[in-house]
Amino acid sequence: MLPALKPKGKGSCGRVFAAGTILFIIGAVSCFLFIVPQTLRAFIQMSHWLKIEPRWTIDSYIGFVTQFTLMSGLTFEVPL
Repeated sequence: MLPALKPKGKGSCGRVFAAGTILFIIGAVSCFLFIVPQTLRAFIQMSHWLKIEPRWTIDSYIGFVTQFTLMSGLTFEVPL
């Protein structure tokens, strides 16, 4: 029960939640498919250019991809 909302506002609450969920998923998927691979390629090229050896672990990779994907998903919700 949402006593602070008028009946008109209750209907729009569900639509806003659905739109936010869809926008978050679109942002996370597009980041994972397009932005992360480009970023990792740039990191590899930069490490070759700087003549350093990248030492990535599975923990650092998963942490980077997770944070990057979550932040991109949240960024796609800005229009709401």
